Amino acid sequence: MLFFINLLLLIRNGIESSLLFAKYKIPSGAPIPIIIAILTILRKNGIIRGFSFKYAKAKNRIIIYLKYDATGKQQLNTLYFVSTPGRVCHITSNSL
Repeated sequence: MLFFINLLLLIRNGIESSLLFAKYKIPSGAPIPIIIAILTILRKNGIIRGFSFKYAKAKNRIIIYLKYDATGKQQLNTLYFVSTPGRVCHITSNSL
């Protein structure tokens, strides 16, 4: 699940840097349907504007279009991880 953490950190860092889009290189062996499902959830919740795939010979990349409001304020305010390698927490989706 390291690809999931890297994906969210890329989005957070891109928004904090006021980028219009972020490029995510798909790691080999990463489950692409799960990545698509995560990005679809983020798009439906208004965190990102959308995403598209760029497939070249050896460079599989996803371009993630970041979202800001009319005043230029970021849509993602805070992102932090509850679980760390030394402290694993399990919570229900309703408590998020």
